[in-house]
Amino acid sequence: MIASRFFSRRPSKTRQPANSRRPSNPSHHQRPNPSHHQHPHLPRHQPISPGTLSPRTTFVFLLSAILPLLDSSLVNILLPHIAADFSPSPPSASPSPAAPASSLDAIGYGSIHYAISGYIFAAGVGIILSARCLERYGSRIIWYVSVAGFALASLAVGLAPNATFFILARLLQGVACGFIMPTVQHATAQLVGKNNMRTALATIGLPAVIAPAIGPLCGGLLADVLDWRWLFLINVPIAALALALAPAALVDLPRRPQLSRHDESSSHHTPHLSLIRNLQLYRHIPFASAMLLCALVGAVFYGTLLATSVHIQHDLHQPAWIAGVLLALQGVGAWYARKAVVGRLKGKNAFGIISAGLIITALSTLPIASISSTAALGTYIVCGLCCVLRGIGLGACTILALSAGYELVDARESAVVSAHSRLMVQFGGASGTVLVGVWAGSAPGLGAVFAVRAVCGAALSAMTARAARRTQ
Repeated sequence: MIASRFFSRRPSKTRQPANSRRPSNPSHHQRPNPSHHQHPHLPRHQPISPGTLSPRTTFVFLLSAILPLLDSSLVNILLPHIAADFSPSPPSASPSPAAPASSLDAIGYGSIHYAISGYIFAAGVGIILSARCLERYGSRIIWYVSVAGFALASLAVGLAPNATFFILARLLQGVACGFIMPTVQHATAQLVGKNNMRTALATIGLPAVIAPAIGPLCGGLLADVLDWRWLFLINVPIAALALALAPAALVDLPRRPQLSRHDESSSHHTPHLSLIRNLQLYRHIPFASAMLLCALVGAVFYGTLLATSVHIQHDLHQPAWIAGVLLALQGVGAWYARKAVVGRLKGKNAFGIISAGLIITALSTLPIASISSTAALGTYIVCGLCCVLRGIGLGACTILALSAGYELVDARESAVVSAHSRLMVQFGGASGTVLVGVWAGSAPGLGAVFAVRAVCGAALSAMTARAARRTQ
């Protein structure tokens, strides 16, 4: 029944979220119902259309969402420079033009890569805690705390005196990141409703597909001009701007979670039942498939970003800006995919599109990993085209995998879906980056591993789409 409701796409009247319903006649104010929690005050600005976000709210959500994503994409490019800065002793050999890239061996890549994999695992911990905190305290309070916490952790990363302090500060950043993303998704679901989440996430999720382009490009161009610490300290004023604009932008969000008397009793006395009830969602095949696809997409997405950066800088001995330009082209492809998802592909079978996107990702990953020389101009052209194609595939998969869960469950479970979908993406991403850190084989072999993962995800998505068509 759930699968058929998801894939049938029957036109229906958009239902406005409960926390934003207003009387049909603006001049007539109904008496508040004492049995329900009321919004603390009505917004003073012009009401927006049902199922949409105001420009101010969209801007604030984008600012907060881009913080952790831009930060994580920067590290992929800056990792050789950070390793060189924290190296206990300079390399004995004379430095080459690509010395920062080869400096990974000076301290051991297995130690410094914890700044990436540890960040992603810590984000997973934050995501696990976020579902409970969102139900207990509401998205407004959690948003303020998580954004402020990320800013303080970024300050600690930028001032880190050694590698150990740097990794610990990155762990704190990861926990804050784990709260930010589910909170933004949950707040968006509260404001627009589950039927409009695909369109809303195509906008709010824009940093997820653009940050991997802006981050590496800016990091690659500025790595040799500015100290790497400034690229983390920039998070502080961005977070401060988001916090300053938030009081007016988040006016439509309730100050406290709206729970029924039964939900409040269950929340206080039997918290373990909430976890069991959440895990029961995985009994539904489409929802379980969507969550597993989130993990596979996260592994391929984050893993190929780091693998491509290391391959270009370390194996091919190219400067950081070359890797930044190639990954920026991948972001261009992701931008095109985002436009297609909310345009010509809107209302199409989500799992079918994910399957096609993962096939494109697998086919475009292999040529990039197989490059062994950059002497010819044609090599850069082929690599650039493959990055664009991989961006198209991964961009569509990321948006659709994250939004599918919202369309499969009741709107009251939006906090759970936010936590589970982000948790799967983060754990998948952590497995992908750890694989890059411990891989002892060749670059083509590593590319083949990620291509196989993408093909497995495509097969799972195709089977889910076929099963859903049978239930219609």
